[in-house]
Amino acid sequence: MSPAVLACAGFARCPDCVLGRGPGAPAARRGGPVSREAAEQMRRAGGHRPPEASTSDLASGASELPGAQTAGVSWDAGRFWVPDSPPALGACSCHAAGGFKAPRWASSRLGGHRLPPGRACEFSSFIFILRRRSLAFPGIPRVQAACAFSLGVGLWVVCSHLLRADVPAAVGHPVRLRVLHCLLELLITWGMILEKLRICSMPQFVRFVHDLVPLKEDPDVVVTDLLFGTVPVKLYQPKGLSCTPRPGIVFYHGGGAVMGSLKTHYAICCHLCKKSGSVVLAVGYRKLPQHKFPAALTDCFAATTHFLKSLNVYGVDPDRVVVCGDSVGGAVATVVCQKFLGCPDLPKIRAQILIYAQLQAVHFQLPSYQQNKNVPLASRDFAFYCWHRYLDIKPSWKSTVLKGAHLPAEVWEKYRKWLGTENIPERFKKRPYRPVLPEPLNEAAYLETSLALDLLNSPLIAEDEVISQLPEACIVSCEYDLLRDDSLLYKKRLEDLGVPVTWYHMEDGFHGVLSTLDMGCLQFPCSTRILDSLVHFLKRL
Repeated sequence: MSPAVLACAGFARCPDCVLGRGPGAPAARRGGPVSREAAEQMRRAGGHRPPEASTSDLASGASELPGAQTAGVSWDAGRFWVPDSPPALGACSCHAAGGFKAPRWASSRLGGHRLPPGRACEFSSFIFILRRRSLAFPGIPRVQAACAFSLGVGLWVVCSHLLRADVPAAVGHPVRLRVLHCLLELLITWGMILEKLRICSMPQFVRFVHDLVPLKEDPDVVVTDLLFGTVPVKLYQPKGLSCTPRPGIVFYHGGGAVMGSLKTHYAICCHLCKKSGSVVLAVGYRKLPQHKFPAALTDCFAATTHFLKSLNVYGVDPDRVVVCGDSVGGAVATVVCQKFLGCPDLPKIRAQILIYAQLQAVHFQLPSYQQNKNVPLASRDFAFYCWHRYLDIKPSWKSTVLKGAHLPAEVWEKYRKWLGTENIPERFKKRPYRPVLPEPLNEAAYLETSLALDLLNSPLIAEDEVISQLPEACIVSCEYDLLRDDSLLYKKRLEDLGVPVTWYHMEDGFHGVLSTLDMGCLQFPCSTRILDSLVHFLKRL
């Protein structure tokens, strides 16, 4: 703990100054009592250390601090009292005294029995912080409590999620999915605990942990970290030389703006680059909780524009640029295609690849939203959490939104032709599903949630003249995915308007399965099939 940090915190004082004896202490306190209780205790003790101080090693150690026999000290179960606030800045007597001897209970932690001048200030300031935060020193009971609490949290997560997770029978390797689900829930649970303690937010904690996994370098791919303005990106280029410009892929990772990063999708981008011979640009956009809508889209627009304007620098064929994304990244890819239709000064996007994409934020009672609402990795509760945090909507509107009371009847009627369940093939309605009619409008909910109708959040409901101009699409959907019907509805809209669509449906797939690529024993065969399908599509462009 450096003196600079302590000074910033307002705690850089030596024991004399803290206890009211040093030259840095106010004149009113110097050498005098700091509290009535301490003065009374000193009076009863005859001006010496109270006898109960010898009842613990902590108390006897603290008595060795300079000034410990002044009225500034009060003894309570082996702890010593310090003022409620640090005294004013000033010179410290410990500098002139040549340091002081550390207490016995702290000498082993400080690496010696005598502290040099200046370190005395740091040590006493550390004591001040501990006492003010009511932390017992040396803290062994607290460590034990922390271990017990951690074990309890782990056991609760295992019992609640590992054994009781709603894992579909048709998913290959169900035990792997249970383990993945349990690990994710454990991260989220710890993140929520830390958020309640105001240490850090849940999204920040989850991203911090999943980015600790080391990256596996591929000898056939050159990876470069760049900044496009303030937007971090990773550029993946095949190592071999090419006589002709290569295809280009702009990749937007998923994660609901809560998790996911350039590191979590490193293996996916490496494989795409290597197997398709393409130059891949992965965009790292801003996320929750600090950055809400439309920060992520702004970053993706800026990075994509910069890349399209400098394709020759990276050896990319301007006639073969593809946008690609999974989950919320698929939504970004769709919005980019729609947004760049009116930019004649930029190269035209050749195709869009959408992997279990989130394409609308309006209808939460589609068949897949009911059938797969509890499937691991992307439950309806977690999807709603991402939705309300990203759009900055109160979570109390959840039941209203699920009942459809957040939109007027005329809005539902307008978009029913695109969002109606009659547009979904019957074979996807065989599993339990109950049609839900929207309830009467809640005007307060409509005013707060109307942002969901923005085409930047729901590209699926764009007008026909926009959809009809979009480039060729490759759509990947998974049977056990909450967002499956988003892909099916978007596929139908594109086909009805004459846009070529290549569709791959994974009967044993679930949301996020592609991210298990290169996870070793936790990898699913479905992830390899998805990657091979994408490579096949790219090679025939």
